[in-house]
Amino acid sequence: MEKDRHRAFIAGAIATTDTSRAIALADTVGGLAFYHELVKTEIAYKIGADRLDEAIKIIESIKRDRWDAQWQAGAFGWLAVAVAPRDRKRACALIDRALALMIDLRDWMGRGDEMTVAARIAVCARRIGYPDMESVVMRVMAARPTDSPGLSGDRARLMQSVTEAAVPLALIDPGTARTVLEQISARSGLDPTTLWNVRQPWLTAWALVDLKRAEALFEAELTALEGAKEVDLWNAGFFPMLDFLAAPPHRREAALGDRSSGGFWWPGQDL
Repeated sequence: MEKDRHRAFIAGAIATTDTSRAIALADTVGGLAFYHELVKTEIAYKIGADRLDEAIKIIESIKRDRWDAQWQAGAFGWLAVAVAPRDRKRACALIDRALALMIDLRDWMGRGDEMTVAARIAVCARRIGYPDMESVVMRVMAARPTDSPGLSGDRARLMQSVTEAAVPLALIDPGTARTVLEQISARSGLDPTTLWNVRQPWLTAWALVDLKRAEALFEAELTALEGAKEVDLWNAGFFPMLDFLAAPPHRREAALGDRSSGGFWWPGQDL
């Protein structure tokens, strides 16, 4: 696994000086899926401003698994950021293409991550000054997972996907993010704070949307920990929430990248 990671790291490092070799090296990366996909995102991002058509082809070559549309969509979002200073019209077209991929994938596959990817693309859209952010938010909501065959009976998985999407959505449209959060537990019948993989984004999203509500949730979580025999503070969800609260508003997008792992690329982030 480390060998693949280091190959990806080298490919990203030589992206602008020897692009062909960087791509060839990226194609040899196996192991965990996201090393291969994310280094191609990085290569496309680094050359996109000068060689847009070539960068698009690199992203289109991401076709190793059945979820390639999600990797491509995220990559197109960041390519839009790279291109925007020189060609804002094409950058906006890349945002449109990325969001369309997530809506189309949701229609026939319904894996559950489409809304999360779409919300991250929305962050890219705001970065480039996309002229109609209301339509972007509407398309994020159009990518929301439903009780499709792929998610049937897995309420916890669906809750995780929507809650993770609520965090970047809260940076773009706090009102819509609040509505999503209010509907999560009501529709699923589950308590988000009892699920370790939901608790962290749940607390973080509420901290961005409604600080008073987040404070109440924080106090409730502390009270619940008092009677526990073992306390795992790292998985309690407190630290990611505090990272966002400590960051000034203009740094919160970067905090989103700082807290990410596997499957989510951010400029300057190590693979």
